[in-house]
Amino acid sequence: MHKYGVIVIVVLMLVVVGCASNVEKPVVSGDNESGKLVVESPNLNSLQTSDVKEVKLSRSIGFGDVNDAVLGMFKEQANIDIFLDAIHRAERIEGKLDIRRPDYDVILYAKDEVYSIHLWLDTSIDGGMYTYVSDTGTGYTLTEQDASVLKKLIMNLPYTPEQAEHNGDVVNIHGRFLNVNKWDAFLTNVQGGVSDYVQITSYTIEGDPIFHNINYAKPLMEYTSDTTMDAWGAPHRATSFCERMESKTTADGVEYVLAGCSNPEAEGMLVLVIPEDID
Repeated sequence: MHKYGVIVIVVLMLVVVGCASNVEKPVVSGDNESGKLVVESPNLNSLQTSDVKEVKLSRSIGFGDVNDAVLGMFKEQANIDIFLDAIHRAERIEGKLDIRRPDYDVILYAKDEVYSIHLWLDTSIDGGMYTYVSDTGTGYTLTEQDASVLKKLIMNLPYTPEQAEHNGDVVNIHGRFLNVNKWDAFLTNVQGGVSDYVQITSYTIEGDPIFHNINYAKPLMEYTSDTTMDAWGAPHRATSFCERMESKTTADGVEYVLAGCSNPEAEGMLVLVIPEDID
C-alpha cells in the first residue's frame, strides 16, 4: 500500500462515526514522578533514545490531559527505543483532524524534561497515530510495522488485580469484586448529572484483563469495551454512545445494561453484575 494511502485510511478509521520479549512489570509509582503530568516540548524528533530514562503508559481518559493511573512502565533501553523509533519514523498528517478519544497516554521522562503524547493503536487496521497532548490538532501517522510492535509490547504488559485496585478500577476476579464503592459513586454521579468516569476490569480464567470504560458527560455515556490485552481472545476495541444505564435484579444479583445506544451491538449489553450480598 502506498504511503499516502496508509495515512488516509488511518485518519478515516479514527474519525468519530458511530515485538519485544523483555517486557517489564509495570511500576505504580517511580522515582521520576514529578507531579506535573503534562509538561510538553514539541521537539521529540530531536530527542535521542539515550536521553529517555523511562516511558510511562496509561489508558487515556480524554484529550489535553494525561491519566495518572499507570498501565505500564518501561525502563529497559530496548523498550524505550521501540517508542522513540516509532515516534521518529512517524509522518505528519496534513489538514485538520476529527478524531475519537485516544487509546493511550504516553509520558517520556528525559533528564529534567517530560514529554507527553496521545497514542492511537486501532485494532481494525494495521496502523496508528499520535498527537502531542498540547496539540491534538496535528497528527503523526505511525508505520504499520511500528504500530504492530507497539501493540505487541502493550499486549504483553501484566496488569494485576492489585494494580487495578490501586488505580481505582472496579475489579471483577471471577465474581470476587474490589472497589465496588467506585461503582456506587459513579452511579450516584450519573443520577445527579455529574460528569464522571469509571473503569471496570474483569479477569479471564488465564488472568488477562478485559476493560470496560464508561465516560459520562451529560447527557451521554461513552462506553468502550477493550480486549486487546486478552492473549487468548481476539483483540478488539469498540466504542458506543448510550443514553442511559438500566438495572434489574436477577438470581445472580443486580445487572447493569446499556440502553439507548448509537451502536445496535451495544444495546442491552451487560456491563456488570453485582451480587446482592456483596460487602
